[in-house]
Amino acid sequence: TTAALAAFPEATFHAFEVAPETANELRANLQGPIDAGIGKLMTYGLSDEAGTMDMYYYPENNQLTSYSADRHSEYERVHFTADISTLDAYCEDAGIEAIDFLKIDIEGHEFKVIQGGERTFAKGQIAIVQFEYGAFNTGSKFIVRDYYDLLPDYWIGKVFPRHVDFQPYSWTMEEFSFRNYVAVHKSRPDLKALLG
Repeated sequence: TTAALAAFPEATFHAFEVAPETANELRANLQGPIDAGIGKLMTYGLSDEAGTMDMYYYPENNQLTSYSADRHSEYERVHFTADISTLDAYCEDAGIEAIDFLKIDIEGHEFKVIQGGERTFAKGQIAIVQFEYGAFNTGSKFIVRDYYDLLPDYWIGKVFPRHVDFQPYSWTMEEFSFRNYVAVHKSRPDLKALLG
């Protein structure tokens, strides 16, 4: 977020963090931009429907916070209940009509966030979405093909260090190794060309 704001000083950000301890750390790191009114931090998560969700926080490795109790048994975990909303509800309530870049990295729950933004995606209001895909999808049961089916108006590609490899879907993509993918709305061939 700090790097993005340095590169795009006129940008604004909206960040979401369900774990209270991590949210406090994130707020401390971003207090300047938050105080300046160019960023917001929501202390709840996003999914395909609003409500609450059982979550697990790992004090030694807070980046591992997850909805799954079956992971990372080598670390101490703390159960908590998180408030959950949807991307559609947030955008409608906050009056957000366009998102230049949406990054989702939430330990296998990425697909549910996109489902919860179905109306926003369908309107073409999100130019680019980056999401993680990997071994945790064996638990969530969503495969790469599901993303292609859910986002028909987007070009989807695997992220590499110097480019994004945009490809039509193939079953060979179902490898479950940790990767990031980028989806670019088809109204933005300029962004696809820039990233490819």
